[in-house]
Amino acid sequence: MASEWLPDLWAMNGEPEFCGAQEAQDTIDAVMGHYNRVADNLAKRSSPYDILLEHAEGEDAPFWEFWISGFEQATLRRPHSWTAYETCDDKGAAAAFDVIMLLIDLASNESQLPKIDQKN
Repeated sequence: MASEWLPDLWAMNGEPEFCGAQEAQDTIDAVMGHYNRVADNLAKRSSPYDILLEHAEGEDAPFWEFWISGFEQATLRRPHSWTAYETCDDKGAAAAFDVIMLLIDLASNESQLPKIDQKN
């Protein structure tokens, strides 16, 4: 339900700041319109979902941390729903989920992987 995840879109304290009722309605309409387009696209897909990542102007590296943070929020909403991927017989799905969990750790600086010195 949108009422469950919509508060996550607002400011850090969970309270949106709008100039008025019309701006609030326009913003919610835009968010729900995007939500409905994504849901419709996912429902009609016959091929795997492609992650869309933004890039900073002039940069090759995408802003993957924003996507992975959103994915983490989704897993935290329904943790029991995601445990099936950790223990499933589909080795490809389990491996993909392991990589996603590693990316979550990397984005939050909690990874146990050794740091790489990137001096040029």
